[in-house]
Amino acid sequence: GTNVYMADGGVKGLLENDMPWIVGFWCLCHRLELSLKDALNGTFFSTVDEILMRLYYVYEKAPKKCRELEQVVDQLKCCLSHLEVPTSRGVRPIRACGTRFVAHKVAALERVIDRYGAYLAHLTALSEDPAMKSTDRAKMAGYVKQWHDTKVLLGCAVFHDILKPAAILCVGLQQNEVCIVSCVEAIIKTDRTIERLKSTSLHDLPTVKKVFSRIKLADGVLSYQGAAIVNYQQALQYWESHYVNFMDSIQECMKKRITSQNVELLTHVKQTVLHLGIQLWIG
Repeated sequence: GTNVYMADGGVKGLLENDMPWIVGFWCLCHRLELSLKDALNGTFFSTVDEILMRLYYVYEKAPKKCRELEQVVDQLKCCLSHLEVPTSRGVRPIRACGTRFVAHKVAALERVIDRYGAYLAHLTALSEDPAMKSTDRAKMAGYVKQWHDTKVLLGCAVFHDILKPAAILCVGLQQNEVCIVSCVEAIIKTDRTIERLKSTSLHDLPTVKKVFSRIKLADGVLSYQGAAIVNYQQALQYWESHYVNFMDSIQECMKKRITSQNVELLTHVKQTVLHLGIQLWIG
């Protein structure tokens, strides 16, 4: 499909023959998602993403496990404080991949953060289920060990905060009615939002702040939504020194992937349109 469009004899080439002033460029939404993949590929996000995907498949086509999970959620509501009680209604994990790559990731991360204690409690029970094969129990035990690591918990929160501006932009670019002005303004606004997040301390990032407020210390053991977490100091040091680097990488990859697609030209068009006062374009 790309060759048919971009080749000299393709759609773009034929249009340029009749309309030399026409500007052709790739789908901005697709370029945005590719830039995020470029920025996060091979980083700790890959570990978090694998955890999300595996969680989804644990409960996919498993009604019995889903019923057990719902029971765990109800039990946790009785023992958690008001601040720790999950706020979302959903229980089952959300699939972290799909046609809207970024939006799916953000939704899956939000569900995990909100149900972290319930998922960990139920996964622990599954790892101790004698009905499972010993090899499967061993694999599940290793998976549960990852969940106990504070680095994973904080990673879910950090990546949720980092990806949310891009997810909002991605969904906006896929609306039925979009125009040059709104696209350029949305891209610029997203970049500025990420820039503001970079100047925000780790503890003040919205989702991270929420997670920190739910971490409790009792009898020398740290817990989140009733689930014990370990390696807290190491995780804190890691994210304090790396969260800005992730945002720098995202901004850099966005500039490479999107700026090269004539955003400068679109910006000039936007300025011209606004100068002429064509309000229809503005919406």
